[in-house]
Amino acid sequence: MIESYLHQIWKTKRLPQFSFELENKNKVDVLDFGEYNENNSGPDFKFGAIKLDDIRFHGHIEMHVRSSDWYRHKHHVDVNYNNVILHVVYVNDKQVIQNGVAIPTIAIKDLIDEEHYKKFIRKQLSLSEFPCEHQIKEIDEFHFNYMKIRSVTDKLNEKTSILHRIDIQSKAGAFYHFMGLAFGTSINKMPFNSLLQRVPYTSVKDVPKVNRFNLVLCESGIIQEKGMNDSHRKREWQYKGTRPKNSPDLRVRQFALLVQEFDFESTIELLSTDKIKESFRTLIEKSWQGNLTVSKLSKTFVNHLIINAVVPFLWFCGELDNNTFYQEKAMDLLSLLPAEKNNVIRKWNKINVFAKTAFDSQGLLSMHRYHCCRKKCLSCSVGKKVLNRE
Repeated sequence: MIESYLHQIWKTKRLPQFSFELENKNKVDVLDFGEYNENNSGPDFKFGAIKLDDIRFHGHIEMHVRSSDWYRHKHHVDVNYNNVILHVVYVNDKQVIQNGVAIPTIAIKDLIDEEHYKKFIRKQLSLSEFPCEHQIKEIDEFHFNYMKIRSVTDKLNEKTSILHRIDIQSKAGAFYHFMGLAFGTSINKMPFNSLLQRVPYTSVKDVPKVNRFNLVLCESGIIQEKGMNDSHRKREWQYKGTRPKNSPDLRVRQFALLVQEFDFESTIELLSTDKIKESFRTLIEKSWQGNLTVSKLSKTFVNHLIINAVVPFLWFCGELDNNTFYQEKAMDLLSLLPAEKNNVIRKWNKINVFAKTAFDSQGLLSMHRYHCCRKKCLSCSVGKKVLNRE
């Protein structure tokens, strides 16, 4: 058995059941198989969900051929694995203890289709990431645009629901939180989220501006003073897979400067859509006036902040004020920005699907995340149209 095959059948849900029995006979239900972590360090599947003893757990899922591989791969000394909620293995030969907690482990050896495994080994055949790729050219653009709107809406609703769960009810607090998460990008979103919980806006606004920069740096663990024993915070940050201009050291410093200088109380949501973009860029530029020690944000990264902080902030304002006009602004703002360029968009390009604006790229990213990766073709208007054609 090879681990890549276990990844494949988990990613494609090619198992006869989603409910499993642990060695102690307790039942565990897999509610969400998670998102495949193909390129970055850390657990194999992120943001999964299980139900154990009638309690829901949200976190990461790790896979191995043998459960003892956990120790062989040194996961037991890596804090990135402290949030693992389920260990999926071919053979369970050792109970795993992480951070003082026994990780629930399921063995799936008896559930493997041997013929399918042999075929996988012979041909190294993997299922397409886009099951509809060969028929997608036949689909009317109307269905594609409808699906983009649905997917972007789902993504923004998910982002704002996180703020409701942690009881952020002010616009300034929401703006601050979205900005912090955007600085984390996909790789360091969780460490930034932890930082934001340690240094919430309700605390920051009462700190003198001159002290805010050092407060954020100290709480991040990026900078450690002599005598401080806080190395576990330093290890939270992901350096593998990040370019120098996107390293956590740089991004934390840039965010710390914004916390010190940026006006989170500004009312840019009241401006027209084109003025919002202009006003935000002006606020960013003002934050760097007179600063010579922290690198300025690139134009591309400012666009990233508009897409991942300003747009969800507008969506949050619409929910808070019960006014859909703000949410229409959010969609319009995405249409004014250039499309993003990343691995997922390049995968769409390979099947001749292209993005002209940030609305297009956000729609394609969300479709890929919520439907393509999870093989939820029947809940996708494009997928259903393809199936109806067949």
